[in-house]
Amino acid sequence: MYGRLATPETARQFDPHVVEWTPEKIERFWNHNLPFMADSYFARSVGRSVIDHVSRGGPIGSAADIGCGQGDLIGYLLERGHRVCGIDQSPDSVETVERRFAEMPGFIGASDGMTALEQVDTVFMLEVVEHMDDSALAKALELAGQLLRPGGRLVLTTPNEEKLDQCWRVCPDCGCTFHHVQHVRSWSAPALASHVSSFGFRTISCAATLFNPETRIPNWVARLGWKLLKGKLPHLIYIGERQGARA
Repeated sequence: MYGRLATPETARQFDPHVVEWTPEKIERFWNHNLPFMADSYFARSVGRSVIDHVSRGGPIGSAADIGCGQGDLIGYLLERGHRVCGIDQSPDSVETVERRFAEMPGFIGASDGMTALEQVDTVFMLEVVEHMDDSALAKALELAGQLLRPGGRLVLTTPNEEKLDQCWRVCPDCGCTFHHVQHVRSWSAPALASHVSSFGFRTISCAATLFNPETRIPNWVARLGWKLLKGKLPHLIYIGERQGARA
């Protein structure tokens, strides 16, 4: 036997239900700072690849990272000489980013989004929109518009048509079910472009791709191999322009 049979007392404690992601639960989920999760963060593993992709379409200039977490993308941008600020709803993340980059040239600062920061040329939101309901997403996109100079670019990444039910987990203690990294919605390219454009952005591009981790395999080879094996590229990247002429 791998474990004891449930007793009437333990059976009463097991209550199958779907987690309702309140702001408090989301903060608790992401503030645990478990070391084994750090290397799986999207920005840490493929942030440089995202920057290369965006740079091919034009200069990044100064930048803001909404949903910056521990600041991995900020670090990569600072390495390349950009002025950068971070935005995150988590006070722990804001404090970590401030401490991590306080002495680095080009670091503008970190904020919870309520504090005014300078306008920038590019706003990044990497793997953020799949975590948000309509209300939270509206606030984030409105903030992106406020941070961007007229003509500035918004860059979003998200999983491509993710099958959410394939990534659910069950807690053996309480019986709750939840997406293993707190995703609450799935996006296709047309749906993402349509939604973001309703907030005053002109879509430049929105397409599926593969962001290759730091390996010696060229990106085009990795993309071709992925399509042959799995048929659909795993990531979406949206690039849009804030409406209005640059002053």
